[in-house]
Amino acid sequence: MIPDFLLKIVGRRIGDKIKLQENSTMENKKWFQSKTVWTAVVGGLLSIYTAIGTIHPLPVIPEWIYTLLGAIGLYGLRTADSKIS
Repeated sequence: MIPDFLLKIVGRRIGDKIKLQENSTMENKKWFQSKTVWTAVVGGLLSIYTAIGTIHPLPVIPEWIYTLLGAIGLYGLRTADSKIS
């Protein structure tokens, strides 16, 4: 197995050779403007709701809601064009 620090060194050298650089022009945004953060917040709230539902009788959340939430989260990650500050 190759140690992580060697992989990072090799990765940096390959990146330098092909002139790969991180997007330094990326704008910053507030955390509450992030689709991905809000997807995670809703997912966390649904988890709490489900946990409470095991103690008290609450309506069950359909599985398609979780699938939709995951798709929105992946969409948010894929289309992100600014960093959270």
